Amino acid sequence: MKHTAIDLASSIAAVGFATLTDAERNELTAEIVALNGHRCGRVLAVLPTRRPDVWRVSSMQDGAMDALALFEMDVRTGVVIKP
Repeated sequence: MKHTAIDLASSIAAVGFATLTDAERNELTAEIVALNGHRCGRVLAVLPTRRPDVWRVSSMQDGAMDALALFEMDVRTGVVIKP
């Protein structure tokens, strides 16, 4: 069964995004970024911001070192944007 970004965000909200391990957080983040239509090969870091449910994501678009991408992800709604 394919999850939508909203389904994943709902499951994250139930558990708490900060309580996940780094590996779990990176895996879920990669899936949410991809479900929002962005290329995400490998997540490098997922860091909290000053806004409560928004996390800053840095990733490699296709695994190539020259394709670094930065996103902001709202874990409450599942929406990912490029800042």
